[in-house]
Amino acid sequence: MVKRDKKHVSLFASFIMLSLIVILAACSSDKTSGDSGKSNGSDEKKVYTFNLNSVYPDTTLAGLNFIGPEFIKEVEKRSNGRIVIKPFYSNELVPQSEILSALSSNTIDLGLTSPVYFGDSVPTASTQSLPYWSKSLEHSYKLYRETGVGELFEKELEEHGVKVLAYAVGGSGYGFALNKPIKKYEDLSKLLLRSSGWATDTWYKNVGISGASIPLAETYDALQRGVVDGTPWSFTELESSKYGEVVKYIVQPAFINGGLSGLFINKDAWNKLPEDLQKVMTEVAQEMELKALETNKEKEKTIQAQVDKYNIEVINLPKDFQKKLYDSAQVVWDEYAKLNGNTAKTVEILRKENGGSQ
Repeated sequence: MVKRDKKHVSLFASFIMLSLIVILAACSSDKTSGDSGKSNGSDEKKVYTFNLNSVYPDTTLAGLNFIGPEFIKEVEKRSNGRIVIKPFYSNELVPQSEILSALSSNTIDLGLTSPVYFGDSVPTASTQSLPYWSKSLEHSYKLYRETGVGELFEKELEEHGVKVLAYAVGGSGYGFALNKPIKKYEDLSKLLLRSSGWATDTWYKNVGISGASIPLAETYDALQRGVVDGTPWSFTELESSKYGEVVKYIVQPAFINGGLSGLFINKDAWNKLPEDLQKVMTEVAQEMELKALETNKEKEKTIQAQVDKYNIEVINLPKDFQKKLYDSAQVVWDEYAKLNGNTAKTVEILRKENGGSQ
């Protein structure tokens, strides 16, 4: 009788263990399915929480609020709270210089930054800091979204395990904002200016400007304390950045008419999302891109008002000065084309799209 009870207990225990194995296998299957981008019943309740590191402050600067705070709110709303993004501003999680490696290693899930800070590892990231690379905000957007320029950049970026979610095309009227006046070409060699990457460094060396690598979050203080004589900056953003408080001159004409910032995500983090949530993020990103573009087009009308508000003097360069700057930029384009096959193709596209200029 005792033996029979032990046998029954053993059979019952075996049944319980087998049931647990089946349940665990099913759970594992659900998790794997969710990670591969497929939607299933368990995913419909799962909350995905991501962190976002921004090199910028929490600001409306250049429409960045659309691919930052507005994107975050809209994604959470449309996902019914299944996607939660926690933002950290002014390099709070990682330094500006380390944002690509942090994205690649999934130290951070998302990054809001200018591509130029990827330039040491991603050659095509310097495209949008080439002097005279685009004619307008709309032209910049077209170059990245319709001509293959963006695809070349995104191809290189994905080799680092990072995906582009959205661009914010802004920075119209991007030129020199200074605390020292310049009257002739030779005055450039007397300036120490903030540099923002490979293209800027190369151009500075060609025209005789001394460059200083200063994180964006520290630029206001550097201008205020006279650490640098100025910085390349968008004249539409003198007020939002508060640089109007700490510069005395802007130099016209601008040498870039459409800069670019981006919202980037680690590919592993992206692949963990089921397809329906990937669709939500993609749709919101596309909408926010266009909102940023339209907002920044309106901002172009405010440059004079911002100049007047801060009593900034506008230096209009004579034609011969402009030509020397323009010619010096050709050297940068030629050097850029030599970096690799992707930059060579990028320069080919840009020259075609700019009507043979550069």
